Amino acid sequence: MISAAQIGLRHLTWTAAVSVMVATLLWPALWNGFPIVFDDSGGYLARPFERSLLFGRSAFYGAFLALGIPLDFWPTIVAQSALVVWLVVLMLRTHGFRGRPLLAVAVIVGLSGLTSLPWSPANLCPMFSCRSLRLRFICWRSALLRGPFWCAHRSASSILQYIAAVGWHCCRA
Repeated sequence: MISAAQIGLRHLTWTAAVSVMVATLLWPALWNGFPIVFDDSGGYLARPFERSLLFGRSAFYGAFLALGIPLDFWPTIVAQSALVVWLVVLMLRTHGFRGRPLLAVAVIVGLSGLTSLPWSPANLCPMFSCRSLRLRFICWRSALLRGPFWCAHRSASSILQYIAAVGWHCCRA
């Protein structure tokens, strides 16, 4: 039986780990002093204000960007970074490394230092969702190997994320 103190410690550990992971993914924007602006960011941002559609420029992502205007787009990239953190933790859980916040922090720090991963969520561009979608499909493929119940349980979130990624951007990444 797990005590309330153990549950509280687990929640505190995960909260601290998620905070560290999100901050680690934000290092390019923190170093820049502002979220990284992609050359098409204005095209996405204009969609909800002009109430028009352009090929490859999602009005949904433009509305998402518009929500971050009052705080200089920081909430936008924090949300994008949190999505990437969630996917990495989900990938670790799918591969049998559930409940290991320090391992998740180590993976994010390693990926942030050795790959271009932190540049995607720090960008004001929806391509992070397409790159993140690749992680989700790795999880989904791994879930297929575990059997039909596991696969059915994971399929709903895969489909929702796929719809969000396609709806937000025509994948060019």
